[in-house]
Amino acid sequence: LKLSLVWDNEEQHLAPLFTGACWAGTIVWQASLELCDYMVETYLSEMKNGANLLELGCGMGVPGMIACMNGANVVLTEQKELVDLIKRNINSNKAAFSQSNCGTIEAIRLDWERDLSKSFKTKSKLCPDFILSADCVYEPLYGNSWKFLLEKMHSISVKNTKIIVSLERRISDGIENFLISATDMKLNPTLVVKKGLGPTTIEIYEMSKF
Repeated sequence: LKLSLVWDNEEQHLAPLFTGACWAGTIVWQASLELCDYMVETYLSEMKNGANLLELGCGMGVPGMIACMNGANVVLTEQKELVDLIKRNINSNKAAFSQSNCGTIEAIRLDWERDLSKSFKTKSKLCPDFILSADCVYEPLYGNSWKFLLEKMHSISVKNTKIIVSLERRISDGIENFLISATDMKLNPTLVVKKGLGPTTIEIYEMSKF
């Protein structure tokens, strides 16, 4: 599978990307690539059967786009400043997404610190089979935003939703706090992949409401 990714350097598109930590959403991090591999290796049949998939804090949207190319119906979500970039990436892959074996894909705004809007609930269908998140927990850059991420995971998921979180370990990353809180919320995080890639370690966790 091949994706064409755009990073528009025109001023009107570039300026919003340097608001807060938005710049991090313009990079395809290793945790995203490992999440792509995991989904294809573990849940290919579910995607081919048209699973509904929601990606939170999707950045460039690579895991969600790969899922769409494998048949999943995908909603990519991000902060307002990044949604236009994601839509341009979807458009640049229009030919690939129009193939008969692909699912549907769209990008919409979702701010973790805000309540879910009626419009988001309508657009996202809000009963996802999968919720994905890649490299969205790193306290030195994102602060405690993982608390709002967990709240969204909990409120959007239903009993059979699989929440799959891919994380890169870094110094003082805050991941242990994230996992403790996920356990307290009865999302039952389970480590399913731990991969060392030189100085980088990627961990993938599955969570769900039992």
